[in-house]
Amino acid sequence: MNERGSNHQLLKQNNHNLIKKYIYRNSPISRVEIAHQLGLTTATITGMVNPMISAGLLRETVAPTEEGKGAGRPRMMLEFVPEAYYICGVDVGVYHTNYVVTDIRGNVISTRHTEQRLGEYHVTLERLTREILLFLSGSGIPREKILGVGICLPGMIDGSVDKIYDIFYEGWTEHNLCADLSQCLGLKVEVENNVRARAIGAELFDRIVKAEPFAYFFVSFGVACQMIIDGKVLYGQSAAAGEIGHTVVQRNGPVCPTC
Repeated sequence: MNERGSNHQLLKQNNHNLIKKYIYRNSPISRVEIAHQLGLTTATITGMVNPMISAGLLRETVAPTEEGKGAGRPRMMLEFVPEAYYICGVDVGVYHTNYVVTDIRGNVISTRHTEQRLGEYHVTLERLTREILLFLSGSGIPREKILGVGICLPGMIDGSVDKIYDIFYEGWTEHNLCADLSQCLGLKVEVENNVRARAIGAELFDRIVKAEPFAYFFVSFGVACQMIIDGKVLYGQSAAAGEIGHTVVQRNGPVCPTC
């Protein structure tokens, strides 16, 4: 754990974000453990988690009794409430489009597979708006519990700033997909490269993944190997990091048709 917190009032929001992130990645976990790992006091931890407990975002659970321990006050652990909120994910590809709704712990609630493909911007925008609204309506999840929609696309995309640098179809970089789709849906929308999104999902939800750095190799219409180093997603210049399919391997060799 390289990140450290601070009890200084000016960094209160930073501490709050650190605490949420640490609980999310390491729950169930006790206040004492969080304080020790982040360099904060237990009073600071309690002051920040109690409002989240009252809001129904976090809950307390009793830690399993350790063998050899006698009677006494049980150790209380913190964890996120999975059903507090839900997220919609849409994987828009050159072969198909997949829809999914998960709770905030990544547990799948509903899915839908279609043969519809990535295409011209305005046609795809209209289709996504219609299909996402129908999908969410059919999922039975209350609208107010949907945190937002994540769109995964092939191409040079920087999800940290929701910017599309390049994609297989012309005209996409001239528009702001997040803003346009958010206006159509009335929900927050974020966009990310499809393989990088897979890497982020594996790192967040697959407790087996412990490697640092973590690389996710994917072969489909193109070839990509997205990476997470020190807990941070690697984007590189113009979000081209990990795009093996767009790497020169032979000087003056054949040119990739999509390049």
